[in-house]
Amino acid sequence: MNVMQNEKKLIFDTETSPDDEILSKTIEWMRFPLATAVIFTGVTPVSDVFGVAVPCFFLLYGYRFFSKLNDGNRTAYADKIKSRIGTLMVPYLLWNVIAVCADASLEFVRSDGNLALYFKEIYDKGLWRIFWNVNEWNTTVTDLFGRATPSYGPYLAPLCFLRDLIVMVILSPLIYHAVKFGGMFFVVLSGVMYYTKTGFVAPGAEQFSTALFFFGFGAWFAVNGRNPIVALRRGRFYWMLLAIVCLLLSTCFDGCKTKDYVYPLFVLSGVIATINVVAFFMERGALKVVSTLSKASFFVYATHGILILELTGRLFDKIFPSDHVVVLLTKFFCVPTICALVCLCAYCLMRRATPKLLNLLTGNR
Repeated sequence: MNVMQNEKKLIFDTETSPDDEILSKTIEWMRFPLATAVIFTGVTPVSDVFGVAVPCFFLLYGYRFFSKLNDGNRTAYADKIKSRIGTLMVPYLLWNVIAVCADASLEFVRSDGNLALYFKEIYDKGLWRIFWNVNEWNTTVTDLFGRATPSYGPYLAPLCFLRDLIVMVILSPLIYHAVKFGGMFFVVLSGVMYYTKTGFVAPGAEQFSTALFFFGFGAWFAVNGRNPIVALRRGRFYWMLLAIVCLLLSTCFDGCKTKDYVYPLFVLSGVIATINVVAFFMERGALKVVSTLSKASFFVYATHGILILELTGRLFDKIFPSDHVVVLLTKFFCVPTICALVCLCAYCLMRRATPKLLNLLTGNR
C-alpha cells in the first residue's frame, strides 16, 4: 500500500511551510496504519470503521500525483507515468501471478498432484480475468436505484485498490483537465456518482466511482495549489461528529437499505476526520514517522491475502476452538494484527536476505 513512497520530496516547489511539512509527515505516517486497516476490512464484524482506508489512499495519492503538475508540464507528467510502470503495474502483475502459484501449490498438496481441474477453471473463466475481475463479492448490493452493483477484483482480491489506482493514473490527463476546467463542479459530480454507485456499467468497474471521487478530490487540492491539511482543518470537529453519527447509524441499520444512504457519508466524513486527527497529533509531536513501517506498508498490503491471513485464522481456531463471543471478538482483532506482524517480519527478512527481489516486488519503494 506504499504506492506513494517514491515521491519523497515535499509537496511544493517553493519554500516549505510548517503546514507543508506536517502534510508530508502525515501522509508518511498514515501508510502503515491504513495498510493494516485493509486487513481488518475483510475480517472483523465491525469492518465499517475500517472502510475509510482505501478512500484515504485515493485522496492522498491523487494529491501527490498532481502536486507537481500545476503548470501542465508534459515532461513531468511523462516522467510520472514512466515511474508508475515500475511502482504500480509491475508489482500488480507479479503479486497476482504469485497468488495463483501459491494457491496452485496448495491445491497440488490437496489433490495429490492433480492440478488439471484447478487450471481448467482459471482457463475457462479467462486468463485475462486474473488481472481484472476473476473474483466477485457483494453480489446482493444495489445502487440507490435498485440496480445490482457487485464488486469485482483480480485473483489477489485486495489488489482491487491497486487496479483501480492504475486506471486512475491512465485516466489522469482527463482527470487533470476535468479538475482544471470543471473545478468543484467535477468533484461534486463525481461525489454524486460515488454516493449513488452509478456512472459505470462495465463489469469490474463499479467501484471506480469511489476511486474517481477521492482521487479527483485529491487532484482538486493539488491543481488549485491548496494544502489538504489546511483546507480540511476548517470545521474538523463537525466532520468528526458527523463521522461518529454516521458510523453508529450505519451499524444500527446494517442489513437494511437505509445503510446504503448513510455509509457513503460516513466514509467521506471519516476520511476527512482521519486526516485531521493524524495531522492534529503530528503537529503536536505526539506521532513520529517510522521509516521501516512506512516502507513496509505496500508489502504488508500485498502479501496478507496470500495464504497468510487464512492460515493465521485457522491456527487461531485450532488453539481456541470456541464460538464464545469473547473468543470471536478476540479473533476478529488479533488475527489481522498477527497477520500484519508476520508480513512485517517477512519484509524485514527479505530486506536483509533478498533486497533486489524485494525491490522488484514492491516497485523499488
